Amino acid sequence: MRAKVKLAAYTRLHRLLFATSTKTVWEALVAGDDPLAGYDNTPEELRAFVAGHAQRMRRRHEQLVAEAEASVDRLSPQVRTDRRRAAEEIKQAAQPGLCFLALDGDTQGLRDAAWKPVHPARAEMFARQDEANG
Repeated sequence: MRAKVKLAAYTRLHRLLFATSTKTVWEALVAGDDPLAGYDNTPEELRAFVAGHAQRMRRRHEQLVAEAEASVDRLSPQVRTDRRRAAEEIKQAAQPGLCFLALDGDTQGLRDAAWKPVHPARAEMFARQDEANG
């Protein structure tokens, strides 16, 4: 009789190797967590995958926030105080919902909402090069 014992470290590593995707990276960022937390003893390719996608998502998030704030900053003071006129201007923006949050001065709401457009359209799973080629 033979038995195979999978210890907690093994199952944790297996889960990281086979369940890591762009969606899990995005979920960690949205939650305010470090996507690389817990990846210390994992293959370098996996850490690079997570770090690269996290960096791109953070960059896109910051870009969306900056664009929304810039759209509002371009409005004249008279337009900013007139909600109807502001809406006419803002609805031309790429992300009008984010612009309205910026107009209202809801910085945290803007930062939270800016993660939604960053969500990956489809989850790209991590695959080691030797597994992908073989």
